[in-house]
Amino acid sequence: IGPFNNTGGVGFEQVYPPETAVDFSKQYQGKHALIGWVDAKTEAANDVDKIGLIDLNETLGEEKGATAYLAATFNSLREQVLQCRYGTVNATKLWVNGELLVSKNIYHMGGEFDQYIGTAKFRRGENTILLKICQNEQTDSWARQWDVRLRVTDDLGGGVQQQSGPD
Repeated sequence: IGPFNNTGGVGFEQVYPPETAVDFSKQYQGKHALIGWVDAKTEAANDVDKIGLIDLNETLGEEKGATAYLAATFNSLREQVLQCRYGTVNATKLWVNGELLVSKNIYHMGGEFDQYIGTAKFRRGENTILLKICQNEQTDSWARQWDVRLRVTDDLGGGVQQQSGPD
């Protein structure tokens, strides 16, 4: 969902509605208009540099001074400690089930797989992963990236199996 305002970097600390409750049926006042949740698609796996990449420029349109949120449900087979590992060149905050795990107000640095790691206790059944991702106002061509790739792993970075649906 987005864009919300990040003019002058205000969006990183601003608490927008998705931070208090993830409700896919709700609409909110965004930076320019009323906005709602939309599906985001990852890039095709045949380009190794784009595996799992969500490009917000494609999903929400190219924006500067903007904040967006990505949310996903992870259905855990049991209560367990897992990691959310992600890479981005944008400022981000990451929550699992409302617990803030990572907060990085850093722009245009990195972007590799597993750049940031947040560890959380996942409960059996549905768990909500929420990522806030901010784009600043730099206009250089190399600063247009507004994307992320995220995966849920065990503590060694290995894959973990999900349930096929809620409990």
